[in-house]
Amino acid sequence: IGNYWLDTSSFEITVSKNLLFAGRFKLYPIGKDKFYNFAGYAEITFKRGEDGKVKELEWNAPSGKTTWIRK
Repeated sequence: IGNYWLDTSSFEITVSKNLLFAGRFKLYPIGKDKFYNFAGYAEITFKRGEDGKVKELEWNAPSGKTTWIRK
């Protein structure tokens, strides 16, 4: 949950009715801190810092892998 940035682009992770969304796209849980987005065929992994809080997410899609920073 929060806003994630890559350069000047951003999107928001939200929860609605107990479901996780990246923008308007639903994320399906596939493991601890891992989700799948069927619309973009992407695996999303939330990366935690030493304090246990999510610091970034890794978006791994057929077009490539990007790391988005939580701000």
